[in-house]
Amino acid sequence: MDDLSIEVRPGEVLGLVGPNGAGKTTTVRMLCGLLEPSSGEVRIAGRSVSGDPLEARRSLGYVPDGAPLYPNLSPRQHLLLVGRLVWLQVVRYDYYTDLSQGNRVRIEPLPAPRGIIYDRQGLILAENQPAYQLELVPEQVPDLDATLQGLVRIGLLNADDVDDAKRTVRSRRPFDSVPIRLHLSESDMAAFGVNRFEFPGVDIRTRLARSYPQGETAVHALGYVGTVSATDLARIDREAYAGTSTIGKVGIEAAYEDPLRGRNGSREIKIRYP
Repeated sequence: MDDLSIEVRPGEVLGLVGPNGAGKTTTVRMLCGLLEPSSGEVRIAGRSVSGDPLEARRSLGYVPDGAPLYPNLSPRQHLLLVGRLVWLQVVRYDYYTDLSQGNRVRIEPLPAPRGIIYDRQGLILAENQPAYQLELVPEQVPDLDATLQGLVRIGLLNADDVDDAKRTVRSRRPFDSVPIRLHLSESDMAAFGVNRFEFPGVDIRTRLARSYPQGETAVHALGYVGTVSATDLARIDREAYAGTSTIGKVGIEAAYEDPLRGRNGSREIKIRYP
């Protein structure tokens, strides 16, 4: 190409017409900076394509009829593809960055210790004591039904509690550690220990369990806590109960559920993929 100057005004459509080998494709490629001229200089709106390529290309859009990476796409399909890439990588950048971070860092809830209840003389009526419980991480369990039936077989879960356990597990996020059996005894822990290899995704955790040191004193007023039921799940904020499976059922435990429950914390666990 020699001494070629083209002016395209707003609203005009320009077409390059000529036989094969006339230089139409060569011209377009030089304008886009895809092909260096053997001599001379290509300028767009006064800006050099080789000397100031970014500014020159701001005034230019290019839809190839045969992209090197996608030879079977039409111009319209290529435009749709580029538009989709812009949508994913520019417009939705923050959204997918958060998703990617979520895949690399797992947020594990840390349940707040339930509030202690005193009488007016300072006597403790309800407190928390360390206890062992059986927990399950849904995404690590290959077969939930078989796992629960296996726990029934070794005596760690009652058959009547299987349906409630399923509802509890399915109401939580896949990576949450969900309690399915509270207050394990030493014999319970021993029974699980010898069969642990049969239960991937299930483990024993140390948690704080509700304790009433005065026995039955004022039990009619104190009430009690129990496992979160399907009825409870329909009315509570599930995020607020992440990491715990108990809720105040009656009495003071229920009437003052919000302040007694407190606010959960969390910790970030970095996941390393092989």
